[in-house]
Amino acid sequence: MDIFDKVVNHMGALGKFSDMGYGYYFFPKLEGEISNRMTFRGRDMLVWSLNNYLGLANHPEVRHADAEAAAKYGMGYPMGARMMSGQTIYHEQLEHELAAFEHKEAAYLLNFGYMGMVSIIDSLIDRHDVVVYDSEAHACILDGLRMHLGKRFVYPHNNMERFEQQLKHAKNVTDKTGGGILVITEGVYGMAGDCGDLRGILKFKDQYGFRLLKKEYFMDDHSIFYATIKDDSIKPIKLPDGLYKKNKKLYQDYISYHNELISQLNKKMRVPSEKIFLFGAHVFAQYLVSFGLDTSKISCLLDNDPNKQGKRLYGTSLFVESPKRLKDVEAPIVILKAGVYNNEIKKDILENINETTIFWE
Repeated sequence: MDIFDKVVNHMGALGKFSDMGYGYYFFPKLEGEISNRMTFRGRDMLVWSLNNYLGLANHPEVRHADAEAAAKYGMGYPMGARMMSGQTIYHEQLEHELAAFEHKEAAYLLNFGYMGMVSIIDSLIDRHDVVVYDSEAHACILDGLRMHLGKRFVYPHNNMERFEQQLKHAKNVTDKTGGGILVITEGVYGMAGDCGDLRGILKFKDQYGFRLLKKEYFMDDHSIFYATIKDDSIKPIKLPDGLYKKNKKLYQDYISYHNELISQLNKKMRVPSEKIFLFGAHVFAQYLVSFGLDTSKISCLLDNDPNKQGKRLYGTSLFVESPKRLKDVEAPIVILKAGVYNNEIKKDILENINETTIFWE
């Protein structure tokens, strides 16, 4: 049969509904600003299908950064795949920040999770290796496996008896090819919502010598999450009366304190000056920024960590420099909110860098 004739006459499961489905349940057209409500087929509709879980796509700071980057580099930058000509210092900076956030040695930035899973499977194994995977593996895992030139064995979802049988088959193959075994599971299976039997899988690791690739999620669907196991043997603890109100007040006081602090700092910064600095490329500075500190008045961030210097504080346009930047500045102003470290930082700057430094605490 001619390939083109087949495409026209045998359009497949979705293709046969193309007349009514195009623009509706495949290739739908959403119009308007990215939001939880957008226009679909002329009607205002709730949107559940965007990767904009935190609603930051149209946040003023994000849009400002978009516009600033477009003005500085142009919409076409970087031109090309990262491996060839599309690599930038900003890719590397974000990877370093993500690795630090996750307490890992390194991170690799990809456009979306699907690409990540397909890429890592292809990069880890060759035709001599064997893959053993769960029958309910995500589509990105299955597509990654389609690129594998070697053997692959599937076991029924979380069935450890069949899992071991498939491991035996895999071991027989790798004994002949000299390859290795890669087991693929998921932390949480997105469609069913249950967890992969990691403990059951790991019981066989020493015997069969496989490597485990686990697909993890981050906040329910595409992000970080924490899974717990309920222990019914622990008796419920009765919380003291009034604890909720007490904690609520503590939280409200925390919010009020920072709102008032930011209001005072922003008022102080109304006087034009190029000598205002913010100390610390860490969570203390992020708190101030998130509560509305006017970063347009700040020259740069100061931090003693050489690994942070020369990089941009995520979520801001501020770059990090060494505190030695203050050395030749007359009466520089440093915003300092580093908790118990304040006195140590002040002492170091005043005694070793610039004794005329003014601190706003």
